[in-house]
Amino acid sequence: MKKEILVFTQGDSSLVKTWSNVPYFFTTTLEKKGYIVHRINTERFKFLTRCINKTMRVVFKSVTIDVHTMNIYRKFVNKSMKKAISKYPNSDLIISTDFNYSGAQITNKIPSLVYCDWTYEYLITQIQNRKPNIIERRTIALQNKQVEISTYVIALFPRVCEYMRNIYKNKNIYYIGNVINSDLYDVKETIIDDKLTSSLIVFIGGYKYKAAAEALIKAIKLYNINNDRNVVLNIIGMKQTGFEDNEFTKWHGYLDKNNSNQKKLYYDIIRKSKICINTYEQWSGFSSLVEAMYFYTPIITFPFGEMVETFGEKIKFGYYCKKNDASLIFEYISKIFNQDTKEYINMCLDAHKKVEDFTWDRYIDKLLGIVELRLYED
Repeated sequence: MKKEILVFTQGDSSLVKTWSNVPYFFTTTLEKKGYIVHRINTERFKFLTRCINKTMRVVFKSVTIDVHTMNIYRKFVNKSMKKAISKYPNSDLIISTDFNYSGAQITNKIPSLVYCDWTYEYLITQIQNRKPNIIERRTIALQNKQVEISTYVIALFPRVCEYMRNIYKNKNIYYIGNVINSDLYDVKETIIDDKLTSSLIVFIGGYKYKAAAEALIKAIKLYNINNDRNVVLNIIGMKQTGFEDNEFTKWHGYLDKNNSNQKKLYYDIIRKSKICINTYEQWSGFSSLVEAMYFYTPIITFPFGEMVETFGEKIKFGYYCKKNDASLIFEYISKIFNQDTKEYINMCLDAHKKVEDFTWDRYIDKLLGIVELRLYED
């Protein structure tokens, strides 16, 4: 008899766009391996919560203040979790892609696993480099309880895992590598040929990275003024609203990989780009950078903690830009465009090599090994 896995996600895990594509690839990979996956969307009052969240973030000046952590919302989520566990009592594992909600709070008869990028405490103290306020401390305490009672805990990044191991009593906290959020794994190094003559640069990120996009636009403007080459910047994730107009930037907004045309455009841009750049100083969009690297694209990024922990203090597949500054970005862009063909090819090859093992197939195999869940019962 096949094993059953119950997966709770804030959002529809059958859609690629949910949480940076992670729940979609997580669940579909389990299904491809033959497991029965019960997908449960815990999101409630979607439009209303988004409106309230935007208002709260303006009032409280904190990205962690969120309706999803409030008691009244938690009651709705807990109710949906209880209902799902009752509906699928033969589940062999309960997974939550959120450190706020663990299946262990509902039942201790089925092993539970919580999976996420980082905790609120890590986000506030390690990435934002500040102390949590009184409301955030309450949220942290609630989240800590869910982590402690879970059978297994998996963090998406190595420094997060180390941090959690140091503060939690739970001994089953793991980091098992990272992943490329793509199903296009058959990428040939012949795509480097298009990059050799390319004048395209890609930036991937939403409006929280606006400062990095502005610095990059200034850097490219400076480069185009000082060189014969007319570099074109493709920005994926934002529209032009709030930016000054220029003749070299193409704005694509959010490209939905569930839409075949938008998915094709997304990967066409990455395939043809000479460089992928994001130098936002707190977090430069790890998943989009490694996805670009898989497509043999050199990167220029800020040396944020998880990037350095994963790839080292010195990289051969691009450059660390230690400040989100247009003049520095200009220098690194110039270095890549001015290097000889062999140097650039080696940079592309190294980018791909560093992440070629970041497949969802291998990742899920590691996870299943930890929870010791074979496909069939004996």
